[in-house]
Amino acid sequence: LARTLLSDLADAGVGEAHLLGHSIGGMIAQEIAATHPEAVRSMILAATSPAFGGRDPSFRERFLAERLAPLDAGITMHDLASALLTTLVSTHADPEGVRHALAAMRAVPEATYRAVLDCLLTFDRRDALATCRTPAFLIAGEADRTAPATMMEKMANRIEGAQFAVVRRAGHLLHLEQPRAFNALAGAFLDEREQDP
Repeated sequence: LARTLLSDLADAGVGEAHLLGHSIGGMIAQEIAATHPEAVRSMILAATSPAFGGRDPSFRERFLAERLAPLDAGITMHDLASALLTTLVSTHADPEGVRHALAAMRAVPEATYRAVLDCLLTFDRRDALATCRTPAFLIAGEADRTAPATMMEKMANRIEGAQFAVVRRAGHLLHLEQPRAFNALAGAFLDEREQDP
């Protein structure tokens, strides 16, 4: 996925980009910053982590089994999306954002969902945090159980000069749950980066 994004940026004539990645998108941004730092002017990492789960593989195996069991039992992505969404958003989420999230999740092909889970479970860039020199802003959702704010703050503390913020009344889909608050934070960070020499 990181190679595809780098290729797309090159095709568009973009030599250096501001990356904003949410969840697995944040993992893709970290991968690019670690392997091609010259291509990243700054990055905003939202509701993400430097690795999936701990170093014990049993958590990852259990997570995968739980996520795939409904599909293996014949449940469609359309039906699974509603159940998944309730685990991702806070009770204060913007209703319009929730509708957008549900529509997007229902449209994901099952094969794509399975492939993304495989990518997610093998990602590990914990060791790259201490050497990252890309300007970074980490944004967490106050009620996110998938990428908890406490974990993201620890992650930010391992990246030199990283900024950290929490969006109140938001879960894992913070950019859709509280779009004004999220966009204000992201916009201010990008405005600052445009002032950098």
